[in-house]
Amino acid sequence: MDLSIILPTLNRSFFIDKLLKYYESFNFSGKIIIIDSSSKTHLEKNTQRINQSFLNIHHIKLISDEFYAMKIGLNYIKTNYAVHSGDDDFFSISGLSEMVDFLNNKQEYICVNGKSFVISYNTKTKTIKGSSYYDMPYYDDASVIKRLNSINKYNQLPVYTVYRTKYLKKIYDNLLTSENQSIKLRRCFNEYMWKILPPLLGRGYKLKDKFYLVRFQTDIKYMRDNISEIKDQGFDEIHEECINKINLFVNKEYNNSKIIKLSNKIFQSIVDDNLNISFQNIFFRKIYKLKLILIYIIYRLIYRGKKLHQNYLDTKNEKKYLIEMESMIKILLN
Repeated sequence: MDLSIILPTLNRSFFIDKLLKYYESFNFSGKIIIIDSSSKTHLEKNTQRINQSFLNIHHIKLISDEFYAMKIGLNYIKTNYAVHSGDDDFFSISGLSEMVDFLNNKQEYICVNGKSFVISYNTKTKTIKGSSYYDMPYYDDASVIKRLNSINKYNQLPVYTVYRTKYLKKIYDNLLTSENQSIKLRRCFNEYMWKILPPLLGRGYKLKDKFYLVRFQTDIKYMRDNISEIKDQGFDEIHEECINKINLFVNKEYNNSKIIKLSNKIFQSIVDDNLNISFQNIFFRKIYKLKLILIYIIYRLIYRGKKLHQNYLDTKNEKKYLIEMESMIKILLN
């Protein structure tokens, strides 16, 4: 398969083992690039496991954060298509094949994704706690302005989408990846850039009836410093300013790189401002957290007593996804 899965990991050898078992069980024929920032114990386990695998794996040992790791890892991609993966993300092999075929036949698109799910998993009890659809956005319009106007601040980020490799590299060329910069700044800045850059660079598509990805949420977390959230109004301000500025170029010579540079400047200034410690910013962060908690409580009350994952794993409409999905879950539970 003409596709590379690029996968940063940190101290989660449990998942590397499970992920490789899954891809081995379906004879994945693409390339897997693992950028491994793990400590000695996990690194040794990962190295041993990778050496036992027949898959085409490039294992890069690099102590860094996820942004710099991805920047370095992208240099090792030799395929025409690539997808970013978490170490607990399981891609459907048939789904990836469909995505590659689509991009081969539709040169006007830069990226594509399909039907995706989130499954909550308890590693201690080895049980599935619930699931939901994971709705990654796509921007299928020939007009860059219409694509940008269709961005919703509540959308998931289109990170785990199959891209033409040159466009995935272009995205990371415009993110903050240098370790000389604060990780808090980079994480906030890059999250917002992931919203703007894909629709700026070109058209995306969703194969809505193609099973594509399962993201597992577990109790095994990365050890990260607490980060400062940007107040909820931050994206609205950035988006509005970007659209207004970009509109100035529409009737003139269209220069994609100039628009991206402009977006970078706008994002940098607003993110810098929002990361400043002030009474107003702290107040808005507290309000934002409270709103998320209330939404979660309301959601749980609505679905009280229901096993959410049964909605996605046991219905007739999802039967065609079950073989791969059940394989993923069995590998995790064993």
